[in-house]
Amino acid sequence: ATIKTLTGHLRDISCVVFSPDNQHVASGSADNTIRIWNVQSGAAIMILKEHSKNVTSIAYSLNGDQIVSCSEDGTVRLWETSTGINVWALDAEDYEIQCVAFSPTGPWVAGGGEDGVVRLWDINSGAAGPVLSGGHDDTVNSVAFSPDGIHVASAGGDNTVRIWNINTRTRLHVLEGHMDPVRCLSFSPSGDRIATGSGDSTARIWDRYTGEQLFLLSGHSGGVTSIAFAPFKDQVATGDNDFSVWLWDLAQSGSGRSLQGHKGSILCVAYSPDGKFLASGSADRTMRLWDTTRG
Repeated sequence: ATIKTLTGHLRDISCVVFSPDNQHVASGSADNTIRIWNVQSGAAIMILKEHSKNVTSIAYSLNGDQIVSCSEDGTVRLWETSTGINVWALDAEDYEIQCVAFSPTGPWVAGGGEDGVVRLWDINSGAAGPVLSGGHDDTVNSVAFSPDGIHVASAGGDNTVRIWNINTRTRLHVLEGHMDPVRCLSFSPSGDRIATGSGDSTARIWDRYTGEQLFLLSGHSGGVTSIAFAPFKDQVATGDNDFSVWLWDLAQSGSGRSLQGHKGSILCVAYSPDGKFLASGSADRTMRLWDTTRG
């Protein structure tokens, strides 16, 4: 059931993420802003306005003190969540960065771009770090760190997912099976599995270490745009172009059910770290908070 519908963005909501303490949820939009909302009240408590084009990806630092964002304006920006101050901005226009992620262990922000390469930057200074080259033949649509910070996974427009070892900067696996660009990915809380979603209207679950496909989740009538593992149960949430949010029960061999209410494509989904809420952002300009205990 929908707990709250959060309104205020003037255009599509492209990305959404909860703060580590479950108190706030941040959203990035094609209205060029990032909004930070109070989960309990549903009120927007801060609007970050430095980007000049669609904000395509955002991520919280592990302690919640910072947010990193990227935008179609060609910049990657680091923000202080307590003040809203933009600490640094990187000109990443040459790479056309589409997605960002915070390392849970090291001083790194990862970004993937239209050149198919995953790059790392130092969180504190914005200085360029390792480059994971030999990557995708097309745009990197999504990046994620494993919970232990050792691996980065990237979802590509070349229909593949690639898993990298950060320390050795070598590629561990190429996950092949999707028939269309892979739009989104998520590590399981234990880190042993990766969930991916694609324009081919399927989501898939893979073994991180062997690269084996474990589940094929089919039922979407539109391309899968977004995916997230639940924190404490064997559940995956997906969003699609058919206005639906889906919950998949992996303990029940991948059975799925849909949550209805949005009036536009679902562009992003995220669980709160305590597992109580699922947030979904849509082309209908709203974010919905769902009670995952009741559906």
